[in-house]
Amino acid sequence: MVSFMTKPGFYAIVPADVRYNKSLPMGARMLYGELTALCNQEGYCWATNAYFSELYEVGDRTISSWVSKLKEAGHIDVQMILREGSKQVQARHITIASARPIEEILHTPRKNLLEGVEENFHTPTKKTSKGIVQANNTNNNTSNKRFAPPTVFDVQVYCNEKQYSIDAEHFVNYYEARGWMLNKVKMKSWKAALATWVKRDQNKKVPAKNAGSIKNRNIAESLSDRSWAYEG
Repeated sequence: MVSFMTKPGFYAIVPADVRYNKSLPMGARMLYGELTALCNQEGYCWATNAYFSELYEVGDRTISSWVSKLKEAGHIDVQMILREGSKQVQARHITIASARPIEEILHTPRKNLLEGVEENFHTPTKKTSKGIVQANNTNNNTSNKRFAPPTVFDVQVYCNEKQYSIDAEHFVNYYEARGWMLNKVKMKSWKAALATWVKRDQNKKVPAKNAGSIKNRNIAESLSDRSWAYEG
């Protein structure tokens, strides 16, 4: 029985041309990864079909078929070692058929292994199509300008940073009831709207110069007073 100690502890490498080769059974692709791990020890794999059969819980013929298909696809090389002076097979050596040695692949620094992955997540610097570039730019600009309504907590924290002395809940409730619209236009920056709100609130608190009390106003002044229209 295959024990845990006999299983290789090295990484298994399965390149894309093996992973996505539809002519290979899925088991053969897995076997290829196992071979790369075993080859890392001596440069070749000497394990028998019986070993792999017990490891993957399949028959010897299935393992033999997987090995043959990997060899036919050019992914591995198989060499039979004969007993001296006879045609009896003493051992089988399987090596990875690659222009790049398996030792070089397994010992490549982690940074280099991740370079290809990182490239997939960054916008290529080479512009291959104006149409594609324009579409990407449009999507990026749209996402950057997307408005996200703040919570009362967000507004309160910002007010504390700017030392604004206003009612954050009143601000949020006011614009939330109006769908976060400013003069029938969707709000783009609640922080800019908040700054305008604060400025307007401060202007309300500044007494008008030479303004008399209500008692000292005449009827014409009282009728023309429209300060109530700016309360919000």
